[in-house]
Amino acid sequence: MRREDNGMSDTHKQSIEELSGSYRDIGRQHGENNAAHIRYLLKSYGVSEAAPWEPAHFLDALSVHLPDLVDEIHGIAEGSGCSLKEICGLSFLIDLGTAPTACTGVVFASGPDGPVMGKTCDCNPGLQQVWLRPRLVKPAGQPAALMLSHVGSPNAEMGMNENGLAIGITGLPSVALDHRGVGWQQDIRAVLHRCATTQETIELMQMIPIRGFGYCAVAVDAAGDVAIIDKVAGAMGVKRPDGNVAYVTNIAQCPEVIPHTTGLSENGLGRMALLKQLCDDESQMDFSFDGLLRMFHTHGEPVGLCQHGPELHSTTGFFMLPSKGMIHIARGHTCNSELEAFRF
Repeated sequence: MRREDNGMSDTHKQSIEELSGSYRDIGRQHGENNAAHIRYLLKSYGVSEAAPWEPAHFLDALSVHLPDLVDEIHGIAEGSGCSLKEICGLSFLIDLGTAPTACTGVVFASGPDGPVMGKTCDCNPGLQQVWLRPRLVKPAGQPAALMLSHVGSPNAEMGMNENGLAIGITGLPSVALDHRGVGWQQDIRAVLHRCATTQETIELMQMIPIRGFGYCAVAVDAAGDVAIIDKVAGAMGVKRPDGNVAYVTNIAQCPEVIPHTTGLSENGLGRMALLKQLCDDESQMDFSFDGLLRMFHTHGEPVGLCQHGPELHSTTGFFMLPSKGMIHIARGHTCNSELEAFRF
């Protein structure tokens, strides 16, 4: 990946972490790079060696479906000097206790810049914000991918790989708990290293059960094939867009998934209503990359796509052009961020 431009000079906005080699190597490098930060997160989130569970409660299922990520977790523990139980606690923290989430994903299937996708991470500033960091991961023999991931965890909230497959998720609570499933966003990480097309993504996600907390995901490939994928413990559904636009906002859209989720997000409902308004007449829309960025600059009442609190803020945005192999990263609020541009 070649860095095209970097206008970010603030010291708190960390550079992209680059990792390569075997999954054990990748984990070890990540642990070494972030050892002090991982210890800070463990202390801040109260992850304890005395917790009434063992690593096998999580790793047994992960080893069935994604054994590479088990190797990575062991590597993170080795590199950071933390115990395997501590790293499992951080890697499966969302499944042990959820945090507020209110992300938005939008795809234009076609336009003057080819397919384009925007995905923001909206969270509470502070601890939740510093848990996330961009990561360029190059596993030996698999496609490289640029992603936004939780420090100390082998997952991916959003990203794009060198094949031009882009995906982003927004959180969706599950009614059920499936102990045979993998942790939150771990199957998304697998998608980025194994898939080249949206159809391959759907098929892989159908094969891998998740443990609990799920997602409304949107995926697009370099050819412009788009799908909305709702997935929770025990259920998954796929929706193809009727027109040129698809969007997700923490609200299930697939009928077969809706009974398996709980706790409608008022923030998500507000953003869904705003997007319906913005996309009501596709003949009047600008489907360029700049048009997508302008959409993510939208503020509104009670919520906008660029959120400024009082609780949730848009803290990171990935704006991706799959057919061009380009990703632009917004650090902070999209409306006033200078983008970093990268190309595979």
